[in-house]
Amino acid sequence: FTAFYMGRQILMVFFGQPAGAFGQGGLQIQRYDPRTGATHPYIERVGGTADPLISPDGRYLAYIHRDDLTTQLILHELATQTERVLVDKLDRDRMESGPGVTFGVYPNVSWDPSGREIFYAKGGKIHATAVADGATREIPFQAPVRRELAETIRFPVPIPVDRARSRSHRWAQRTDVGILSVALGDLYLKSGDHLTNLTRSPALESSPVYDPATKTVYYTAWTDDSLGSLWSLSLRGERRVPQRLAGRPAQYGALTLSADGRTLAYLRGDDDLNRGGVIDHQKEFTLVMQGPDRVDHEVGPVSWDNDVNTTMRHPPAMTFAPDGGSIIYDEFVRDTLYLKQVRLGGGDPRTLMLFPHAATAVSSPDLEWVAFREYQRTYLAPLQLGGKAPAISGFDRQGSTFRVDLEDGEDVRWTADSKVINWVRGPSFRGSGSTTWSRSGGRWRRRPTCRSTSPWPGRPERWPWSTRGSSRWTAAGGCSRMPRS
Repeated sequence: FTAFYMGRQILMVFFGQPAGAFGQGGLQIQRYDPRTGATHPYIERVGGTADPLISPDGRYLAYIHRDDLTTQLILHELATQTERVLVDKLDRDRMESGPGVTFGVYPNVSWDPSGREIFYAKGGKIHATAVADGATREIPFQAPVRRELAETIRFPVPIPVDRARSRSHRWAQRTDVGILSVALGDLYLKSGDHLTNLTRSPALESSPVYDPATKTVYYTAWTDDSLGSLWSLSLRGERRVPQRLAGRPAQYGALTLSADGRTLAYLRGDDDLNRGGVIDHQKEFTLVMQGPDRVDHEVGPVSWDNDVNTTMRHPPAMTFAPDGGSIIYDEFVRDTLYLKQVRLGGGDPRTLMLFPHAATAVSSPDLEWVAFREYQRTYLAPLQLGGKAPAISGFDRQGSTFRVDLEDGEDVRWTADSKVINWVRGPSFRGSGSTTWSRSGGRWRRRPTCRSTSPWPGRPERWPWSTRGSSRWTAAGGCSRMPRS
């Protein structure tokens, strides 16, 4: 804090205080009146205000401010409330950190006793800037330093140059041309023993969806310079050139296609990324669709307020109804996951089911089942389209549910015929030995499991499921071997 004295009497006190998240205002300068004991905000602005310093004559108040990515020293005149940037491009402050509140955001600033200059550290040197005209001079400084240095412990770390084994795959899905997935920011297609990098670009690709009729993959791409965008890639022929789709730079995800492949739907984030917003802080999205004309048509808002039921933030899952006239999607509101349906022609969304403990819920394309993840387990439940929305939980035994994964997995996906559920686990998509289920008369029944050699050393051959691959539940019967990537 800083205080202004008249003799031995304190006339005013200024101090910095947290007033919310950094992106929503951060620190603000408060004013305390010793005569009344009242405290009220004095200076608050986007980017935060901190470390106030009153000049010796009580005329100016200097403080630190973050303007986008630049730290500035602001000079505020108390009498007129006018201010100007005295020093621009200081060293990086500590607005976001805990020590910034405890030890100061930029503690190395001080007034000259005459009030004509302000001293500060920048770039490893001490500088002084005149208040009158902003003239800056460097102050030479040397100090004897004696420090004991220990030999740094170093270990050789092999850096892969040409090839590396990936340990995590996302958005894995079976197609008629192979297994499509994302690893290390690129799209990969696994066909037999042949693995192809489809994109091989500096952008981070994600959320692919495949159209079997046209052999086309639709996906999103992100770069820090151009932000997010939508792309399509035809798998026909040898020369595959990605095509950018219409749409403004934003955050995109949760892509899904209608059954006929003519309509593409996705979620688009807010425009605050263009104003320095953080991608992880976005909570409001817009459901958008593109028809054959490839023009954006907004359907309505989708909220993803608080993903408290999982340690990682899952993107919403969306599924087209068989007639293509509506979309089923999951939406987080506070601490509850809701499964909703919205008509593409307009109207308010309708809540179908709610999940008090789930992290994600995915409807089958025929709208008969919903697969949901709860406490690192995957469950199936009949999808209810009418009546009061029921609460569903396998953990609390609410509703008709049964667990389908023998071990934990991620990224649950349905096949187009609604008969098979796939999910990934670990570094491979191996599915030999997975338990098989048959759907008959509207019910899922367990079928005999396959025997396979365990991928873990020391595990017996009778181990009934793959411990390092994606598991596969099917209504078609039989067991399949999913090639490793």
